[in-house]
Amino acid sequence: MEENTKSGGGNKGMMLIIVGMLGLIIVALAGVAVFLIMNMPSGEAGGEGYYHAGEPEEPEIPYVEDQILFDMSGPITASLQAPVAGRTSLAMVNMSIGINNLDPEEANELMQIIAEREMIVVSVVNAVLREYTAEMIDAPGGREMLNNDILEALQLMFRSTLIVAIYAVVNVHNL
Repeated sequence: MEENTKSGGGNKGMMLIIVGMLGLIIVALAGVAVFLIMNMPSGEAGGEGYYHAGEPEEPEIPYVEDQILFDMSGPITASLQAPVAGRTSLAMVNMSIGINNLDPEEANELMQIIAEREMIVVSVVNAVLREYTAEMIDAPGGREMLNNDILEALQLMFRSTLIVAIYAVVNVHNL
């Protein structure tokens, strides 16, 4: 009788060891999977050119011949910040959006989405413009800074690194 109890206890101990080892193997495999996913190049994690969780990466701007342009249908007009009360300044922006065309199918899909949401793009550009004064735009490098801010806003809005450049002609009018 005593021997049956000992052998039953031995089986339980062996079972605990096997379950523990299986648990360790599962944890190790999960760790390897997380490591591989975290170190995967950005395009492989679920769609080339689209942002995922975290801060957007600085896109590498392709050559002009590797871009297609989405031309906004008309000028965008927005009131600028007034550095002096009672002074009004307007900015008129004629703009094209440079889209990476290395994958033409994906670029055309993004162009279609932008076309469908052009009024939202106008709203985003207006919001960026309202953060500027006429002096900020006219300062050396001011137009480039404005283009970069618009670019970042549109990349975040569309969650896409395929938007690589903003080509804008900005005219400021003091009223």
